[in-house]
Amino acid sequence: MLLDRTAWEDGTAHTVEQALAESDPVKTVASKVRKGLGQYTDSRFAGAWSRSSAISRELDHLRVLIVDSVLPKAPEAAAGLLEKLIERHMPVFNNVDDSNGLLGDVFRQAVRDWGTAWAGIPDRNSKHLATMIFKKIMSNDYGMYDSIVPAFGAALGESGIAILEKLVRQELSHIPPAQPDENRRGIDENWLRRGPLCHTLEEIADLRNDPDGYIEAVSLLGRPEAYAGDIAERLISAKRFEEALSWLEKGGRLPRYDAADLKARCLISLGRKEEARELLWRDFIETLSVSSYAGAMKLTPDSELGTSRRAAIERARQYGSALTALSFLLKQGFKSEAALFVLDRWQELNGDHYHALRPAAERLEIDYPLSAVLLRRRLVDAILAKGNSKYYGYAVTDLRQADRLGRMVRDWQAIEDQSQYLIQLKVRHGKKSAFWSRYDEANR
Repeated sequence: MLLDRTAWEDGTAHTVEQALAESDPVKTVASKVRKGLGQYTDSRFAGAWSRSSAISRELDHLRVLIVDSVLPKAPEAAAGLLEKLIERHMPVFNNVDDSNGLLGDVFRQAVRDWGTAWAGIPDRNSKHLATMIFKKIMSNDYGMYDSIVPAFGAALGESGIAILEKLVRQELSHIPPAQPDENRRGIDENWLRRGPLCHTLEEIADLRNDPDGYIEAVSLLGRPEAYAGDIAERLISAKRFEEALSWLEKGGRLPRYDAADLKARCLISLGRKEEARELLWRDFIETLSVSSYAGAMKLTPDSELGTSRRAAIERARQYGSALTALSFLLKQGFKSEAALFVLDRWQELNGDHYHALRPAAERLEIDYPLSAVLLRRRLVDAILAKGNSKYYGYAVTDLRQADRLGRMVRDWQAIEDQSQYLIQLKVRHGKKSAFWSRYDEANR
């Protein structure tokens, strides 16, 4: 009766079912879950394309019920139910838009739970399990099984991992070896078949903490240098620092990694701290990287810290990107230098970068009101230049803040004062009546 009355209320049905599960036999709870899963068929999804949030909550409710109420008492039954839940991803994704990723998150968590359930089955058959996982990898629609190997690592054990590896290598033996530039020329059928198999070997190597196995797996894809950062991380974990350095030199640019940091870690571990300091400082000079600066300063003798700080400030003053330079100065606590920087280069700052300029203005406004005024003006100018009335509220707030701060400025240093700025702003944007009416209303 309670379930009938609460099924339409978010969360309430779940609470009732969990309370019932504390006293109900596992079979009864499992029956409820099967009934819930039974509704996820193609015929149910008429007009459901935009209902991803509601459907993800329903599915996650069933997943949690399995994990909380079935898995602790009957892991084998839980494994079966979780498999049925995961299999529903096909009709769901075929009919529901998951651009927000909510449904994918539920199914991927269910895969992890599925692995946990299998690990709790005492008499599991390693060969059967490895074969099942291999089949899922080979029919991986929508990428739901991308991380099934680490999810099932404990359940497979070394014997199951060995069987899975054998199956993968047998399948790879039927695919022509990758050519050096194959994946630069385009994706073909062999590339599509080889990718998931090599990815599985990568995950097997990681389960074994085997850097050499990982290197072999990515080499089978034809361009191991593209994985230089991934290889280096694994070699560093294995304390093989010279080899890690060698791979980092091969890799060129590493977009997903802080290459300077990885190289410095290797050099420091090899006792080459001065080389690490020079490397980090060079990277800072080129990129104004906060992490490289911090690493270099950590390796700098106390007697040289002052000189290095002054050199860093000077470098920031000359750096090509005004936004990067201002962010660096403020992150390091160089507020007076940041304020002077704004006075010198405020015209180079793009007001579209509100995520950085607005907090910068807030940090400078008490001690350096003129610099804060200039930052607020850049924000106002950017919004009004676009003429998007949706953001006029922000522009009004920034302009009123500039007005308030302008009254605190004693020396405008050849910069137009706030009253002059307002006159010029009305000349440029006087026809934006929606903005000016909101501004006038806020000032009443």
